[in-house]
Amino acid sequence: MTSSSQIPPRALALHQHRIEAFVVRARRVEAHSLARDRGKLNEFSRGGLKVVSDGATLALVRSFPDEETMESAAARVRPILLSDEDCYLPSVLKSIKAFGRDDDKVKDQSKEALARWQSRTSSTDPNRPVGVQVLVHDTKTGQSGSMNELQLALAWIYGDVVHHDSGVRAGAAIFGLRERFFAAAPLITYVMYETLLTLDWIRVMNGAGLIELPASVLEDEVALETTEVRLEATAYVAEIGTSIPTDATSELGPEWQDASALFAPKTPDPTEPEEPPHTS
Repeated sequence: MTSSSQIPPRALALHQHRIEAFVVRARRVEAHSLARDRGKLNEFSRGGLKVVSDGATLALVRSFPDEETMESAAARVRPILLSDEDCYLPSVLKSIKAFGRDDDKVKDQSKEALARWQSRTSSTDPNRPVGVQVLVHDTKTGQSGSMNELQLALAWIYGDVVHHDSGVRAGAAIFGLRERFFAAAPLITYVMYETLLTLDWIRVMNGAGLIELPASVLEDEVALETTEVRLEATAYVAEIGTSIPTDATSELGPEWQDASALFAPKTPDPTEPEEPPHTS
């Protein structure tokens, strides 16, 4: 094991910044509905096919969460996929390794995680566990196309979801939205799953004293659980044309009156007769 005191100050600041950025983003990923069932998430990430046959016909079936759910998941993991982001996973793995450079287990886990990442996100990695080449031919136009599943996945992410890249969309248009989505779903769920594993690992290292994270990084709100907001307030009214305060700390003058009573539920006056029902 190593302590952070053994890392040069400038490098320490960079590693600390990366890990803190990653933890905040990873906790947001962890709060996504798809992350509630890690077993199912891992299953989705494998992108398997189910073979269904009635003896006469055969079908290959793939099932994933709905597109709207996958869109929100893609938005949450996107910074983890981008090499120029602070929370880019390979960069974070380097920082984890720096904090545990004298710990063989940390070094081995870093190496294994990076190998998994490269095998799923690099189309040239020889150890890719998924290798699907999609070939299409439009009999009406004569147009043909060939893309692997990673290219199609990135076309969905950057052409259909988080960006509207015309070049990406044009290159993958012949395959259709369905093919792009079914290529992207395993990639997005894999990135989510790997992110959660790395987050677990960082928490363990933090508990062991290898990494020191401020409480705010681990506890601050990262995702809203409800979108209904109730704010206790006092309302004031004044005549039209009255000068309004110049800032939030200025005191209101006597011309401003408490208007809470204007918003209170109206209580029926028992002395007033009820209006007869309208008839037509």
